[in-house]
Amino acid sequence: MDVNTMIDVLKTSLSQALGLFYTLAGEIVRNASGEPEVHCNNKGVEFIEAESDVDLRDLNFYNPDENVGGKLMPKKRHGVLVVQATALRCGGLVLACMFDHRVLDGYSINLFTSSWVNMALSKPLFLVPNVLRSNLNVRHPRVYTPSVANMYVPLPIYESLQNVPKNDQYQHSLTNRIYYMEGDQIKRLQSLASENGTQISKIEAVTSFLWKITGSLLEDSGHFGYKCNVVVPVNGRRWLEGVEKQKLMAARSGNVFSMPFRGMQAKVTTC
Repeated sequence: MDVNTMIDVLKTSLSQALGLFYTLAGEIVRNASGEPEVHCNNKGVEFIEAESDVDLRDLNFYNPDENVGGKLMPKKRHGVLVVQATALRCGGLVLACMFDHRVLDGYSINLFTSSWVNMALSKPLFLVPNVLRSNLNVRHPRVYTPSVANMYVPLPIYESLQNVPKNDQYQHSLTNRIYYMEGDQIKRLQSLASENGTQISKIEAVTSFLWKITGSLLEDSGHFGYKCNVVVPVNGRRWLEGVEKQKLMAARSGNVFSMPFRGMQAKVTTC
């Protein structure tokens, strides 16, 4: 199958997948209250076709900003989803998608891409998505844990924090990075972090490693008393009450995730 044929198959199967994931074919607009909402106007998805004079083996995944983020990943100008298909010199094809995470979480993105692949291969769908809001109705009576109160601050306090001088790079800097790790490296981290017969997950091992070296950087640079926070998105579908509710939510397309976090304070270590 040549590249042009592959692109035609992708376009046809994408239109079929959008029939089920119809929110991806809309756009986000502001309602009367100024809140963003998905307007399902069937506007469609932008599909970009590109060509590259490099082979797949020449792509440097150790520096993804150089090619993946800067050239292979499309720029989303409007809508919820934009797709770019880049034909490589070796005959391969790189398919990249940019989603609006206000509409879809990582679980829903995997659900969409898996369905798109099955349609392209003329295979049955593993799950038929649903976007029913009734599955996320609050409990009656509403129940909150005390920890919820610690996650929010009154608006006047938040606004006062915006006026704090930003002279300290460690206190106010924000850095975005993408890490590429080999499978054997992750397995080694997982093995080193597991003890007493209990094996932790790969995400726990990698997150703990990054958390530790970031906290060590604060200590080595003399910034004692500063706190290093780690935040991990967690799929909330598994934690809803009741087995039947969890089964319904397994096909939920939307945003059902939380952001639990912990902090570790840098301190002087004495031997």
